[in-house]
Amino acid sequence: MAMGVLRELDDERHHGKKSKNTSPRTLVDTSAMVLVKDLRAIEQAVKCLPAELYEPLMRACVLGRHLLVARQLVWRWPFRVLNFKKLLPRDDPESCVQLKNAFSEYDKCVGGIIVRTIAEMKNKKLKVVDIRDFDIDHELTNTIGLFAAKPMLDKGQSHGGEKLAKLAEKAINRETLREPPHKDPLILHVDCVVNQENVGVVTLAMAVHRISPISLKCAKLDAYSLGFMKLPSIIRSLDPQYCRGVNLHMNSLECSGILNLLPDLQKLTKLEALGLSYNLLDLTKINPVTERTRKELPETLRSFEHLRRLDISNNRIGGFLQQLIGNLKNPLQYLDVNNCQLTISDLSYLSTSIHSSQFHSLDLSGNNLARNPDVLFKLVQNGAKTLEILSMSKCQLHLINDVGTRLSHSLSNCENLKTLTLTDNYFDKELCMAVIRSCSHSNTIGTLYISVPCDLWDEDGFEADGRCFYDEVQRLPTLAVSRSYMNCSNLYLHFENIDT
Repeated sequence: MAMGVLRELDDERHHGKKSKNTSPRTLVDTSAMVLVKDLRAIEQAVKCLPAELYEPLMRACVLGRHLLVARQLVWRWPFRVLNFKKLLPRDDPESCVQLKNAFSEYDKCVGGIIVRTIAEMKNKKLKVVDIRDFDIDHELTNTIGLFAAKPMLDKGQSHGGEKLAKLAEKAINRETLREPPHKDPLILHVDCVVNQENVGVVTLAMAVHRISPISLKCAKLDAYSLGFMKLPSIIRSLDPQYCRGVNLHMNSLECSGILNLLPDLQKLTKLEALGLSYNLLDLTKINPVTERTRKELPETLRSFEHLRRLDISNNRIGGFLQQLIGNLKNPLQYLDVNNCQLTISDLSYLSTSIHSSQFHSLDLSGNNLARNPDVLFKLVQNGAKTLEILSMSKCQLHLINDVGTRLSHSLSNCENLKTLTLTDNYFDKELCMAVIRSCSHSNTIGTLYISVPCDLWDEDGFEADGRCFYDEVQRLPTLAVSRSYMNCSNLYLHFENIDT
C-alpha cells in the first residue's frame, strides 16, 4: 500500500495540475484513494477500521466510483448519521464539484448504488442519511422515491402514473394512513427533482413518510414542467419542518395557478428560497384575478420570515416590484428579476431598498437599465460590500454615456464581487477592453462573461480582427482566457482571474 500511496502522490504532482482554488490532497485522502481500489483489502480492513477513516474512504469511493467498496462502507458505517455534506473537502471548491458530480451522475450508478444499499437497511445503527445540496437528478430522485414509497407499493398498487397520483392524494388526505407511525424509521434528507416522469412516486413517498421505514424528508423541491394540476398534491406532501426551498419553474401557472398554490405554500413556514420563473405571471393586466394576485402573493412572501432567495425571472412584473418585495420581514440576499420588464420606478425602489445593501447575487439581465443610469450605479454602489455575483446581460448598457468609466468606478468599489456577466450589451472594442482591464485590476473578480465587440462583426461573422482582439486579451498579465461558442451567431469570451 505504501508504494501505491507514493505513486498516487507522484501522479498528482506530475499530472494533476490544480488551480489555486484546489487544496493539496492530504496523506489520509491519498491513502484512501489507494485503499478503495482493493476490494479484498477493504473487506478485511472494515472489521477493525478506526471510525475516523470511514469518511475519507467514502469520499474516495465516490470520487473513484468504486461501487462495491461503497456498499461495504454503508453496511458497516459506524455512526448514526451519514452526512454526505461532511464529505465535501473544505476550502477546495474544485474537489467539491467533482464529488457532487460523481455522486449525482445517474449513468455511473454511484449515488444509485449507495441509495439502494442504504434502503436495504442492513446497518441497524444508521438512522439518518443526509444528501442535500448534491444536485440529484430526476432519475435518482425516482429511485429514492420508490424505496420510500415501498409500504404502499407492496400492497399491490400499480406503478402507473395516474394510479400513483390518486394513491398519493389519498395518503395526503390521511385515508390510507390508518397505520400507526413507524417507530424507528431511517430518515433520508434529500433535494428532490420532480417532473412528469416521477411526480407520482415522489409525491406518494413524501405523503407516506409517517408510516414508511424510510422517511423521505424533502429539503428542496425542484418541480418543473408539471402544470397547475399536479403541483398542489406534491406541495401539500412537503413536510414544513424540513422544507427549505421550492422552485416551481416552467409550469405555466399564470396568476390563477399561483393563487391556487398560495394556501399550501404558506404552510412552509421555514422556507428560505422560492422560485417562480417562467410561469407566464403577468401583474400588468387589469382583471380580478391579477388584482388578487397583486394582493395575495406579496402577503404570502411576507409570511416567509426566513426567505432569502427569490427568483421571479421571465415574468411580467414591471411596475410592481416594490409591491411584491417591499414588505418582506428580512432583506433578500439573492434576487433574480431577469427579463421582468422592470420600470424606472422598480429600479429606483431597488436602489434604496433594504435589500440593496444585502445582495449576494443579483440578476438584472434582460431589462433596459440605460433609462436611468444614476439609479443603476447607485444600486451597484449600495451592494459594493456584499455583492458576489452580478448579471447585467442584454441591458442596453451601451446607450449609457461614458459607461466604461462609470462601470469601472463602480466595480472598483465592489469588495467581494466574484462573477460579472455583461454579455449582449453591444460594447465596442474600446469599451470591452476598458471593462476587461478594470476586472483584471480587481482583487476579487474571478470570472467575467462578455461578448465579442460589436464592431468586429460583419455579415460573414467573426472577422480576423476578432482573433486579434482575443489574442490581445490573452496577453493581459493577470487573466487566463478561454472561449465558448453559445450559438452560431454569437461568440462569448470567458475570463478567469487566476489571482483569485
